Amino acid sequence: MRKNKRSTSPYFNFWNKHKILIILRLPGIFLHRKTSFILKLVLVLFWLGYAISNMQGFLRSPSDNLIGTENFVKAEINAGRTIPFEDKKPSPYMYYVLTGKIGEPIKE
Repeated sequence: MRKNKRSTSPYFNFWNKHKILIILRLPGIFLHRKTSFILKLVLVLFWLGYAISNMQGFLRSPSDNLIGTENFVKAEINAGRTIPFEDKKPSPYMYYVLTGKIGEPIKE
């Protein structure tokens, strides 16, 4: 029996959905009302800058994303090395996907 009836996941939390809807609705209210052109321009420039910065972060390829992990694993495979299995790490799983072999487990 669950003691706490409140969901721990923020995706199923009722109030978080409403907060997101309010945040999404506010710019629409400002754009459709008779407000000053400068306020509308500032709002559009803010959201445009926010979108551009998020897209730049998404398109960059640092080593901690899937593309970087795949490049690292391919380099290890080409060098003839195996990647030891570690739980909850992406590299061993990518090694298995690319080679079909499980690396040696880490000995503690």
